[in-house]
Amino acid sequence: EAGSKVLLMTPPPFYKPYLLAKHPIAVYGDDGPDGRLAKTLSMMRNFSGAMNIPLLDLHRIFSAIGEIGEEPASLIRNKANSNSEDGVHPTPEGYRVIASCLYEMIVCLKLPSSRILCFGDSITYGLNAAGMGSSEDGESYPARLNALINGKASSKT
Repeated sequence: EAGSKVLLMTPPPFYKPYLLAKHPIAVYGDDGPDGRLAKTLSMMRNFSGAMNIPLLDLHRIFSAIGEIGEEPASLIRNKANSNSEDGVHPTPEGYRVIASCLYEMIVCLKLPSSRILCFGDSITYGLNAAGMGSSEDGESYPARLNALINGKASSKT
């Protein structure tokens, strides 16, 4: 009734060696982390299509450009780019990519942008990013999206 619209995002890929260093493979059940992620991606893509809900396929985008692994240019935090064996959370550049892609979808699909609720997990929170937890300032994708929508994006956003 309020005119709200939903936009889904798939999770970005992970770097498996770092992931398994933090969590035993048994946590992921018989499918393992790769199988569990594949099922999640399939379910989200099918649901999005069936319900006619826009889907930002971050997994596909990050896989295409993210060099997921141990390279400094990876969009996922690693030892070379953040001195952290994270393997899950985006780098500042990764958060910028998420915000830019979201912004383009919002504009192209003419979605309402006066009030946006970014509902998610530690990636939405911006874990380990400057200004984590804030949508007003910092490196998280909600903060960068806010800057783009409000015309406050700098060359660093």
